[in-house]
Amino acid sequence: MKTSTEFSLNPEEKRFLLEIARESIRDHLTGKAVRQYTRSDLSPALSEHAGAFVSLHKGKKLRGCIGRFGSEDPLFQLVQKMAVSSACNDYRFKPNSG
Repeated sequence: MKTSTEFSLNPEEKRFLLEIARESIRDHLTGKAVRQYTRSDLSPALSEHAGAFVSLHKGKKLRGCIGRFGSEDPLFQLVQKMAVSSACNDYRFKPNSG
């Protein structure tokens, strides 16, 4: 008996999450407030409570990777938070290091 449901994102949702991650990092670095989305602006999948990891690469080298296996936040908000954390708070990398 299967107790969990399968979760997947379509290509458009994946592209949108990538935009959200990039925008969140840019906004953080320029001192802007994190963009607020309403759930009605998003597909149901992006409002699901799910885990996410954001990995950043500089060229082909890992520059940051932070995430959670689960979250009380909707997926789009978790991606916003993890993108900024991956860019700024991954203890394995010094700021502006390669």
